Amino acid sequence: MLKHSLAPLFFVAFFSGTVVGAQLEPSSSELSLANLLPSEEVLWLETKSGKFLSLQREHMAKERRGIAILVPDITTNVINPDYIEPLRQQLNRVGWATLSIMPPAPDLLQQSTAYSQALVERINAAMTWGKEHHQHAVLIAQGQQMAYLIDAQVQQHLQPINAIVLINAEPAAQQATKELSEQYPDSQPLFSQQITALALPILDLNQSDHSQPLDHLTDRDALAMKQHHSNYRQLRFFARENYQPATKAIYGWLTNLGLK
Repeated sequence: MLKHSLAPLFFVAFFSGTVVGAQLEPSSSELSLANLLPSEEVLWLETKSGKFLSLQREHMAKERRGIAILVPDITTNVINPDYIEPLRQQLNRVGWATLSIMPPAPDLLQQSTAYSQALVERINAAMTWGKEHHQHAVLIAQGQQMAYLIDAQVQQHLQPINAIVLINAEPAAQQATKELSEQYPDSQPLFSQQITALALPILDLNQSDHSQPLDHLTDRDALAMKQHHSNYRQLRFFARENYQPATKAIYGWLTNLGLK
């Protein structure tokens, strides 16, 4: 497993979500979406790049277990109906507060480092807000997002989290150089290798069907075993809209980790 060292202080300041100087206004699409959403759930968070939209919901169960930060896939938004919105509401019923954040603009992907930095800034701002009221924090990353976060996690640019849940995780878009490919893994073998090397509990949820090749998931599972990653668990769903089973799987896994 990769071993983490303490990050330099300037990295902490850079990725902390601290507001520095004048703030840029939210995008028009974010403002329009916010007007359609429940006002009591809309939360504007800030980074040095400006304000961004997020949606928060408190836990509805008797016990408060922590907060789950949901990161929708690239080109989607805070109410992505594919897993993000169902989990955002259903996890509340089992004791987890939720905070879904708007991903950075996809055009930043033309420079992978710029996209990664913007994404990390937003997650850190969400973590800062969430940890004011919650002891435990879990990151739920959908699609390609985790591929742009692995290096930041290894370098400790991300604020500390207790666990990661992956939703249909995929490699990053094809990178221009070998160096960038290693930093933002753009192939299944590289992505699986880096994911299973993280020294964090990981729940790897995948929705697929019987016609899709699953070799990369089998290889990833085997790689985790080879690396003795005892807190890596992989689950596969072979039908669409398995949101309730996914909620139960996440809740049960986090409870087994002692996050309760």
